[in-house]
Amino acid sequence: MSAPAIPTVDLPKTLGALLIGALFASVLLGITSLQAGFYFRYYGHDPFRLKLMVAVVSIHMAHPLGLPDSKLRKKRNDRERYVVCTGPSGKYSGPETYYREIPTTIIQNLCIGAFKDCFFAYRIFILSKRNWFLTAPVVTLLFLRPALGIAASVELFKLKNYTSLQESSGWLVTLGLSVSAVLDSLTTSELVFLLFQHRVGNAR
Repeated sequence: MSAPAIPTVDLPKTLGALLIGALFASVLLGITSLQAGFYFRYYGHDPFRLKLMVAVVSIHMAHPLGLPDSKLRKKRNDRERYVVCTGPSGKYSGPETYYREIPTTIIQNLCIGAFKDCFFAYRIFILSKRNWFLTAPVVTLLFLRPALGIAASVELFKLKNYTSLQESSGWLVTLGLSVSAVLDSLTTSELVFLLFQHRVGNAR
């Protein structure tokens, strides 16, 4: 019996989304870099650990920006290294070539992201005057997100096949992405609410 054919992907149609994503990433990175610059300029009296944390997070956020362009250059002659995940059919339709850099990068981003989330959770804890009712959900989710992401990455390391990952641990990937979305939304909402209250309180 012959081996099943590897599904083909119309890769040129994915390049537009890649470039648009890079454009939006550049704009958002510019805003973030400007805010980081203002922080170091106006809050130089802050403790060294806080300034180090801001620097690490800023560098981490700038790092992925170079990936889209570098991928376009390096992989123009190796199209199998484009990873096209789930299409409208709900089934994986990309090339099956496995590269260990993908799960390694995911784990790296999750670890540094947890560092950033801990900082935001600490800010929520302080601004809310040590209110665990607001802080506990954020703390729970910030530990759950890297745990799910690392578990999915380990599965990809073992299976070395994207279709097998979707079939055996697709729920793990979906749950991890859902937790990530909930955590980001909850953290943003609580910080906006607390910072607004803090500003109004100072005004009074």
